[in-house]
Amino acid sequence: MSFMDSIKSIGFQILRKMKKLKPKRYENYRSWFADPDEISFVEFVEYDFITIQKATNNFSETNKVGGGGFGVVYKGTLEDGEQVAVKRLSKNLREGNLEFKKEVALMAKFQHRNLVRLLGFSLEGKEVLLVYEFVPNGGLDNFLFDENLNPKIVDFDMAKLFGLDKTHDSTTNRTSGYIAPECALQGEISVRTDVYSFGVLVLEIISGQKFARFQNEESMNNLLIYAWTHLKGGSASNVIDPMLSGISCPVHEITKCIHIALLCVQESVADRPKMAEILQMLSNLSLSLPVPLAPGFCSEASSQFTRNVKSVSDQYNRKMQKKKAKSYAKTVEESSSSVEISHVESHLKYELITIQNATNNFSEANKLGAGGYGIVYKGKLENGLEVAVKRLSKYSALGNLQFKNEVALIAKLQHRNLVRLFGYCQEGREMILVYEFLPNGGLDGFLFDPVKCGYLNWGRRYKIIESIGKGLVYLHEDSRLRIVHRDIKASNILLDADLIPKIADFGIAWFFALDETEGSTYTIAGTYGYMAPEYLMHGQFSVKSDVYSFGVLVLEIISGQKCSYPGPDLDLMNYAWTHWKGGSSSNVINPMLRGLSSPVDDITKCIHIALLCVQENVEDRPTMSEVTQMLSDLSLRLPVPSVPAYLIDNNDSRISSSFSSEGNEMSISEDEYPR
Repeated sequence: MSFMDSIKSIGFQILRKMKKLKPKRYENYRSWFADPDEISFVEFVEYDFITIQKATNNFSETNKVGGGGFGVVYKGTLEDGEQVAVKRLSKNLREGNLEFKKEVALMAKFQHRNLVRLLGFSLEGKEVLLVYEFVPNGGLDNFLFDENLNPKIVDFDMAKLFGLDKTHDSTTNRTSGYIAPECALQGEISVRTDVYSFGVLVLEIISGQKFARFQNEESMNNLLIYAWTHLKGGSASNVIDPMLSGISCPVHEITKCIHIALLCVQESVADRPKMAEILQMLSNLSLSLPVPLAPGFCSEASSQFTRNVKSVSDQYNRKMQKKKAKSYAKTVEESSSSVEISHVESHLKYELITIQNATNNFSEANKLGAGGYGIVYKGKLENGLEVAVKRLSKYSALGNLQFKNEVALIAKLQHRNLVRLFGYCQEGREMILVYEFLPNGGLDGFLFDPVKCGYLNWGRRYKIIESIGKGLVYLHEDSRLRIVHRDIKASNILLDADLIPKIADFGIAWFFALDETEGSTYTIAGTYGYMAPEYLMHGQFSVKSDVYSFGVLVLEIISGQKCSYPGPDLDLMNYAWTHWKGGSSSNVINPMLRGLSSPVDDITKCIHIALLCVQENVEDRPTMSEVTQMLSDLSLRLPVPSVPAYLIDNNDSRISSSFSSEGNEMSISEDEYPR
């Protein structure tokens, strides 16, 4: 992995941590664990204590790989040969149980290829253990590197959760050197606190020196001041690690990264960029950047910072000493963690009788929709949780494959713009998938309804477009697998109570290893109008196939018309391209979005972006990460799109064509609710 890739990867991790996981904040973690609905469906395992003892050679010193305030980490090898990292929390620290519960609760909601993976846990008596994937190359303190030197953020026991409408909080426990001034001096934290820490980390990566042990020949004992002084004086190359210097060293790029890092560590919270903005800067180093102000903790503030950190540290240590006197056993007994956490596993499989009761025995009154692969019902579990139950057809040739595919895939995915799978049921010939229930149904139910479409003003439509794009970026780049959905369309986008979109229906999704980019198949499954030409004609697909489908969907969202519009002689893509080329893009816009207050220029830019996505040549289409960058900054200059693929079909129907010696077998359905 290159120098720039490492910095960008860590930046992406921090951004995903901020943007994907912002549920309601809980002070009472016992109540969190007591409610199984608060813990997402993840494949966690509860290990016997004896299993972990054997794996770590009874927690021997030779297996020890590190330690911290909350316990010791050991390397272990399970009976099947899998290597793991075992965090053994301190028995003398009552706070440790809170950290244990917090970390399990957090990791239950995290699934990202750049976050360390929690495999399971063990609770027995006073022993509290967390079992992680083993990352062989150690770390940059809180960043671990796998065998390919891909970084992974680890250690969430001090993480804070916020509601989506909350931006800051307070705390007393952070790591000296990486602490933002507002945190050290007032105990205030926000997402910009992580931005500050990221900036410090970038400077450490570039300079090869620790912030806390910074040494130089210029009597400066602060890495931030040293970097800022040299950038201001035009000698930023002095900050760069000597081993990076050389004729082939991209000094200009590294200097730009120093500049970005210094924007992150500015003293004023408001002056620091967001992580999304930082990623844009890192992705395009030719962008013009603002001049960074002096970093936090300069001159007099630096000594105040040192005094404050010592004071905070002393207070925390005294607090911990007091807590040691309290009964740790009582904490375990009160929390009943071993029972509560088991709900993570219990969500994996439901009994058929439970689903029958929830759906009133699959009654017609509970039916939400039907498709080629089965019927979807609304259900209510015994604990009051409303769910959507997909009962796959017993006679569908692809039903069993779809069932296995969806369970295997969604178990590994966690993103606020993907529908959540709570579990499944498989008894006899019954194959049932249980999802979160989203009350507003499919996006198509709003877009193409003459009354409901009025709820979707441009602001909401733009947010839906942007959110779907983020969900696809996660599937293509940020999940543990590279996933091509293969059936992105309006009816497969579900809307929650707040009209936040979630991508659904992974029954025909295809996953690749991270070093693979494309595949091919003789079985074409998807929806006419949304399928990329190379897939429909030749069975070839890649992440760019989803990009094509996304472009079609964006045009539908903007126009309020199905992709077969405006008639048999011209499809929506060519209609939009013709008007865009002729300077009359406003004709494509849904009439209800036109008006004096309508941001026609912004909508036209989105049409432009959509047309880039539906270009016939796969190579000409942007990646989804490039698309989301375009959407986040509509002032960017865009390339001119070529003529889109010319696909005409009057029937906006689900198809599944199997090419074989017996001929073409086709299944068509009209899905009101995703399969």
